[in-house]
Amino acid sequence: MNGNDERRVRVLPLTELSAPCLRVDLDVAEELPSLPAPEVGGRRCGWFLVRFHTEPLGTLLLEIPRSGLDRDLLAQAIVGEFGAAIAQRTIPEAVEPSEFVQSRDVILRVAPQITVVVCTRERPDGLKRCLDSLVRQVYPRFSILVVDNAPVSEHTRTVVDRFDPDVVRYVVEPRPGLSRARNRALVEAASEIIAWIDDDEIADKHWLAEIARGFYEHPAADAVSGIMVPAELETWAQVRFEQYGGHNKHRGFRPVVFSPETRACFDPLYPLPPFGTGGNMAFRRRALIDLGGFDAALGAGSPALGSEDTKAFSQILLAGGTVVYQPTAVTHHFHRREHSELEHQMFGYGTGLTAYYASMVASDPALLGRMLRLIPSAYADVVGRRSLRSGHLPVDFPRSLRRANRRGLLRGPGRYILDRWRPALVGASASTSHPEGQDPIAARTPVLNQGGPEECIEKVKVLYIGGYGRSGSTLLMRMIGNASGVAVVGELAHIWRRGYLENQLCGCGVPFRTCDFWAAVSDIAFGCDPGTVPAEVYEKLQQIAHGPRTLVRLRIPRTRSDDYRASHASYGELLERMYRAIASSSGARLVVDSSKMPPVARMLSEVPGVELHVVHLVRDSRATAFSWQRSKIRAEIHWAPTQMDRYPVHRSSSEWMLENSLLFVDRSKPASYTIVRYEDLVRHPATVLTRIATAIGEPSISAEFLDTDREVWLGTSHTVAGNPGRFHSGQTAIAADDEWENSMPTGQRLLVTAMTAPLLHTFGYPLRKGRTSAPPERVVPV
Repeated sequence: MNGNDERRVRVLPLTELSAPCLRVDLDVAEELPSLPAPEVGGRRCGWFLVRFHTEPLGTLLLEIPRSGLDRDLLAQAIVGEFGAAIAQRTIPEAVEPSEFVQSRDVILRVAPQITVVVCTRERPDGLKRCLDSLVRQVYPRFSILVVDNAPVSEHTRTVVDRFDPDVVRYVVEPRPGLSRARNRALVEAASEIIAWIDDDEIADKHWLAEIARGFYEHPAADAVSGIMVPAELETWAQVRFEQYGGHNKHRGFRPVVFSPETRACFDPLYPLPPFGTGGNMAFRRRALIDLGGFDAALGAGSPALGSEDTKAFSQILLAGGTVVYQPTAVTHHFHRREHSELEHQMFGYGTGLTAYYASMVASDPALLGRMLRLIPSAYADVVGRRSLRSGHLPVDFPRSLRRANRRGLLRGPGRYILDRWRPALVGASASTSHPEGQDPIAARTPVLNQGGPEECIEKVKVLYIGGYGRSGSTLLMRMIGNASGVAVVGELAHIWRRGYLENQLCGCGVPFRTCDFWAAVSDIAFGCDPGTVPAEVYEKLQQIAHGPRTLVRLRIPRTRSDDYRASHASYGELLERMYRAIASSSGARLVVDSSKMPPVARMLSEVPGVELHVVHLVRDSRATAFSWQRSKIRAEIHWAPTQMDRYPVHRSSSEWMLENSLLFVDRSKPASYTIVRYEDLVRHPATVLTRIATAIGEPSISAEFLDTDREVWLGTSHTVAGNPGRFHSGQTAIAADDEWENSMPTGQRLLVTAMTAPLLHTFGYPLRKGRTSAPPERVVPV
């Protein structure tokens, strides 16, 4: 570098970080790169992880000049920031490896066995990327354990099968929740040291060696945590997260030892900056077992959404243990790319933090006094200008992110408490089994959304297929269920009687109570197995909520008595609880319920925690009346041959008018309402599916799974009630059932036409034989 060169490159504060940002790892012991303008790609800033002989020194944010950033300017900036640290480490004439590298070589010669655990759920791409980085570790003694948490597909196993089975092992933890997956790893791992990394990270090639360094240099350490740096900064959401402090909350690159001797500086009950982070941590197995494992009422997959790792660190410190922060152990994290995802993450951080405090008091009530004394510091950190959480934020930092975090702070304690003790409130058993008893707290019911419209990010998305029976809802539901991220459950309104009480067959072909899917749902929703769910209580609640005066009460709120309001709210909460458990168990973002009943749709439209989308499926009234006279076997009644109900045409016609009228009148209540005719569905399935996907904002619902426009492959489904067609799987022809046109007696046809003429006309059906239906776009406005 020319010492007379007066050029300078500006070092940026974190508040001036912008997207997209160039993100580079560089080692000053090697030749530095030049970054000419064409390679910068329009990026105005660069984020650099600076190393010396692989040892991380820190990060450097630089403004990228329009002409690019040459190696001289880059070297000048690095020397200005890290010159003293580099001088301390410089080796004369660079003959020998650095002291840091020499010490690592010593550690590798005595390397302890480490089990690396990756807990994952339906993220095959991220998992493969993570495993690729792990198998390239420069470390002699390690194995990898992948814990597949409540899988709904074979995607994870398929990824794992690509790797050497002697290195990468696969196990399943059927109950959802990150803490349960972590606790399963405690049972499965054979080594004394267990390290965790998330499936949205990649590990530096010396990560395990540096984890081992922490234990080697501090033999009393019960846990070692590393640093998580961004893997990319391409979007504003990723930049905002890093400005907020990232995963390390400004902990920096200085090693720290937390122990009883440091309590005057670092209170075990005040983890800010954090003692460690769950995506880059390692524990001695015995230390975690002595704690009883991770708290299953905390962590991803629980209502608390996080902080199971924070609690483990705090409990170790409170018990007199030692935690080492080893920033040379580096992992690279792929932050959330979208603002909505980051907002949900910020809400989860707030929820997890205060849920953590509730859990600590629940574990040891004597801690309450110490926590109360921390309130002034905590308040200053939440709202103060010098706070590590918010005091360094740029002036344009989105207020919505800070509001989301504060909403979470308010929700956390209630979520934890209700989640932990919900089974006692509903009269269900609070105990569940777990291998070797390592799950300290069993599955609990997700706490329902208690907030207003601003909490929409927490709503469970439900597609409700409404209308009248024998209209093709089973076919439509299962076609939609072929899309990724969709869980179809059949007519959920019948689950209490037909599923829990009578143990009829699930759509997968096994009795309801022995179905693994519904066992997992019951565990999440009620904290017990299907055989002990108080279904009679819930069925009575349903009957009250849907009693004879329901139609009037739903439409005229002032006619609702206090008892009815309570029953209405309780049953709505119960349905929301079921939907959340289904979504959690399946990993789906959309639950499809084909109950059809208009009162249920109206009730769901008033449940704060449900984002309701309605598909009104209608079929020609004469076709449904003809179908209701057919003889069909109820395949779900597996203990005796049983016929489905058969209705005379006057009954089916009157019910067709009532059900479709009620649903049509309430079309403004849900988030979206789409009317679909059975006849259009079977003749133009691709077009109909596209309409539905557009209306509900789910582009994955497409016709790509149609082999032709006339055939579809149907997989196994876990449906609780519906047409016998729900038991069929495999290649299925899509054909119109129009036998009625030639086989229905003229007298019946005329009677049904007369009784249903107003709605037949509304829905575009011809009143006279031989006339053609109106095209779909001419059917009632949506």
